[in-house]
Amino acid sequence: MIDNAWNFYGQLPKALRPSANRQSFLDDADVELSISTHRPDRSEENGRLLICPLPAAMQQADAEAMRQWRTFVEELAELPGRALIDLNRSLSALARSEATGSEPGGESAGASKADEVIFDVREIKGLERNTILVAGLNETYQQAMRLAANTSDTPPLLEARRLIDEMRVALSRSTDKLILFEQPDAPVLEALAINNVEGHYTVSWGALRDLLRTEQMSEIEVVEGYLDEVDDLIERGRWEQARNRNRRAHEFAVQMEDRTLQREAQSQYVQIFIQEAAIHLLQDRLPDALRLNQRARTLAAEFGDPAVIDEADEQREALRDAVATQLTGSLPQKSVRSEDPAVLYARLQKFEPLVAMVEDAGLRRTLDEATLATGWQWGVALLRSGTGGCTSDRAFHRTCRHHAAATGSGRCSAGDGCGATLHDAASCNWVDRGADPIPP
Repeated sequence: MIDNAWNFYGQLPKALRPSANRQSFLDDADVELSISTHRPDRSEENGRLLICPLPAAMQQADAEAMRQWRTFVEELAELPGRALIDLNRSLSALARSEATGSEPGGESAGASKADEVIFDVREIKGLERNTILVAGLNETYQQAMRLAANTSDTPPLLEARRLIDEMRVALSRSTDKLILFEQPDAPVLEALAINNVEGHYTVSWGALRDLLRTEQMSEIEVVEGYLDEVDDLIERGRWEQARNRNRRAHEFAVQMEDRTLQREAQSQYVQIFIQEAAIHLLQDRLPDALRLNQRARTLAAEFGDPAVIDEADEQREALRDAVATQLTGSLPQKSVRSEDPAVLYARLQKFEPLVAMVEDAGLRRTLDEATLATGWQWGVALLRSGTGGCTSDRAFHRTCRHHAAATGSGRCSAGDGCGATLHDAASCNWVDRGADPIPP
């Protein structure tokens, strides 16, 4: 059947057709395979091809259809080895409708089970599942053929080529059962010459659900299947889905009282946070990377595996170095006299949450000293200009309080023997020009 799908390219101009042999395909390493190089063992069984017409209610674009789809995909998610490929992306909203917005690394009990099993072609490429279900095949086929009929304009032809590529990827992801949600007389099935394919059956919606519900797997197979899928999701950066799938595996392992699988699941769970943090670090998103690493270190400490703890701590050091590098680059330069102290002060303030998360005494001291010096320069500049008013007073006292707290002396010893105390600076209530009290 996959070979028959090659005929779709015949609707395109020769220049836009793939150059490979019609009976070839690419493996996950993008190595071309063909019948001449890959001959299945005679003992290999062909997979099953099932044609299942969708109930009329599920073909609508309304709330009831979404409810029925949600129920169905939640059933799919109960066992590993299943994926629903959404060719026309009509189910993408369903996959995320239950997920709540959260910052990276956030865990949500309401995260959608649908998001664990619904894939678009870009996400499923390179993956295999025992059971693949394909939605939107005929619609995609008909759209590709309409575009291919426009032989005078290149963009529609390129889009037709893309759609044909996507259909062939979807049809080649199954290792056991391929289920197409189409009517038996759909044009795409005729084009695929389904009637000439051995081992294909037409089943009702109810029969399909019964089949999927009664699939048998041992408990160990279920857990190991989940953990394997988590590795796939991590590789594709689907962090939230990976966490959800991992927690499902861990829950099964706890119920089985299998401590080895529990440890494997827990170790993998920490790795999800560490690897996501590593991606954010590479992309220079330090706040997100630090939050994820904090979560990884907390989990690693609870888990108690020294190797995992060391890995999380090593990443923390790398993050500390990244924060230090950025902070050093933002410090006032002695050679540059024209920098606006107000701008410098605001820039340094952005490092407060980063330094707090790193929990490094040396960085804290560096930031405090730079903030003190810059704030003092800002206050003096405002006072000298004679236009600062309440703003200059506030900058002056904020700097005094900051230094009093930072030095641990409780008294500011900055320029001109200020001598302001932490209590003085914190409790000053400047009402000039309607100013608010200095914030704590």
